[in-house]
Amino acid sequence: MDSVLFWRLARMPTYATHPSDAPVTRSAVETLLQALLPDIRDHTGRGRPPIIPAAMLWSAMLVCILRQDGSLRGIWRLISATGFWHWSRRDVSDDAIYHRLERQGPSLMADLFETITATLWQTGLQDTRLASFARAVVALDESTLDRMVRKGAHRHTHPGHTALLPGKLSAVFDLRRQQFWKIRLHDDVAENEKIAARQMVDGLPIGSLILADLGYFGFAWFDDLTAQGHFWVARWRGATSTEEVHRYWGTDEAGESLVWLGAYRADQARYAVRLLCVPHGATVHRYLTNVLDPHQLSMHEVADLYARRWDIEQAFKVLKTDLGLATIWSTKWPVIQAQVWAMLIIAQVAAHLRWQLAEAAQCPLADISLPVLLRVTPELVARGENPVAVLSHAKYTGGVIRPSRRRPLVCPTVPEITPIPVELVREREPRYARKTRKRTTSPGIHPPVISRAPTYPTLTSN
Repeated sequence: MDSVLFWRLARMPTYATHPSDAPVTRSAVETLLQALLPDIRDHTGRGRPPIIPAAMLWSAMLVCILRQDGSLRGIWRLISATGFWHWSRRDVSDDAIYHRLERQGPSLMADLFETITATLWQTGLQDTRLASFARAVVALDESTLDRMVRKGAHRHTHPGHTALLPGKLSAVFDLRRQQFWKIRLHDDVAENEKIAARQMVDGLPIGSLILADLGYFGFAWFDDLTAQGHFWVARWRGATSTEEVHRYWGTDEAGESLVWLGAYRADQARYAVRLLCVPHGATVHRYLTNVLDPHQLSMHEVADLYARRWDIEQAFKVLKTDLGLATIWSTKWPVIQAQVWAMLIIAQVAAHLRWQLAEAAQCPLADISLPVLLRVTPELVARGENPVAVLSHAKYTGGVIRPSRRRPLVCPTVPEITPIPVELVREREPRYARKTRKRTTSPGIHPPVISRAPTYPTLTSN
């Protein structure tokens, strides 16, 4: 799919006359819609067909976001006041749009997200040098959606009450492609991130490398990933007891060793892991990984990989700040989910456009600012210019292409490494401390909507 064409059609002038007056032909628009909306079908049973075709409704939502007019009122104005593309305007009320979105639910947009993601990934644009031994390199995290506007049933709710938080977005983010891989939306904001963690990594190809922050730290979680054949890198949590069984090199301030997690009988991990101590100024950064061979994954690569975990945080920031997810359109959970899926689709296409620009400009992907690219692209498209062609020949202009501010962590020089003795035991009987917490689940919790992880061949090779 041509991501530039995606933006260009969104910027086409609106019109309410005959389709022949459109700036592009009806067939060209329909061809794109068939590529983007392959599974959206209108009512074919008995009775009158809907006034607003399903493809028109969902396309209007995407167009409003791309035109930076993302709101339910914006969708209504686009459909009822002007019309767009080859669709003439439809005489409907704003309530009709709201109710239609609520009835349709988020499933169609979730399917569209998967279709577009699969299409984009077939281009093969990715950084295969990142942990080349792993079949995939992903980051796992979640983000709480911003507060809803106090209206309707929440009109008298206190501004700081958690009832205004609509839900959470859990994501698996592909670091090589810089795109979302798997999404889970759920409206229980009190749910611990560890509950859905195993469900989120289910479907990843065996041999994937998983990065997660301290919120996912747990002996059972690490053991499960290792038993499933996955690799992982995590930060060491303070006060975690360890028992050293082998020293690769160095000291406690700068070095690598093989350790057991859990020095006491009450809480012990099954598999021995590698502990890395990297000095940084007056502090020492400590990392854990189940990649036991330092030659397969060096200290420098471990530190750089964990720093890349921040990429998923940046992706969440783009969704909220640059695409407008910080403003929740509705208080209805199905409509909120449709909004999130629509913005995720735009984020996927924008990330692909960023890759296209990096290839054309022959520069590192990190040198391209995605937020600035999102602001510049609509202006160039409105003038009929190709953003990739223009920006690839104008380096360091407008801040789209600029030197990355990311600085790698300076690691000490690694001396000769003492290999692990063959006879050393690396697995033991585990004991997991069962820590329980009292959870209160409010009535009306809906089952989460989860995107199915793509399973096409490009995911199983570097």
